[in-house]
Amino acid sequence: MWQPTSLAAAVPSLDAAAVPSRIVYRNLAQGLMIVQLSGNHRLPPDTPAVANGGVVGRVIKSDRRRCWIELITHPVAAVAVQTEDGLIDGLSTGTEVGTLEIQFISRQAQLLRGSILITSGADGVYPPGLPVGRVTSVRESADAFLEVHAEPTAALATARVVLLLRGWALTRPTGDPAR
Repeated sequence: MWQPTSLAAAVPSLDAAAVPSRIVYRNLAQGLMIVQLSGNHRLPPDTPAVANGGVVGRVIKSDRRRCWIELITHPVAAVAVQTEDGLIDGLSTGTEVGTLEIQFISRQAQLLRGSILITSGADGVYPPGLPVGRVTSVRESADAFLEVHAEPTAALATARVVLLLRGWALTRPTGDPAR
C-alpha cells in the first residue's frame, strides 16, 4: 500500500514538513476537494497536493483546519508536464469532463498512447518528477500541435488521504536574477 511519506521521500527538494490530510469532501464535476488537516496549519495558496498515483491539485484556500484544493481536472487548472525521459514538454489542462488535455505538443513529437506524463517543475508550483497523467489518445489536428488527451494517474475518486507538500519551493541558484 502506498504511504504518503514514500512519495515525500521521492521529491529531493521537499521540506520534511509535508502535511498528510484526510479528504472530507470531493466534487469531481466541479474539480474541487476539501481536506481536513492533521494539525493546526495554515498553508499558502499553490501548495501542491498528491495522493496515491500522483498529483491531485493545488491549495486555493486554507484555514487552520481545512484546505480547499483545485483538482488538476478543473477547467482552469494547468500543470507543466513532460514525458518520463524529458524529451517532450507540454501543458496539462483540465477539461469539463474530468480528464486532461495536453497542450503544445509538436506534431513531430513521438508521443504514444499509454505514455506517463510527469511534472517538469517549470510552473514553479509542482516539484519535478511527480506522475500527472497517462496518455489516452494522440491525434493530428489542423494546428501546429497534436491533439493529446490523458487521464489523471492519481486516484481522484477513491483517495482518502492527500499529502500537502508544504515547504516545497523551486530553488534557484544564488546568482539567478529572477530572485
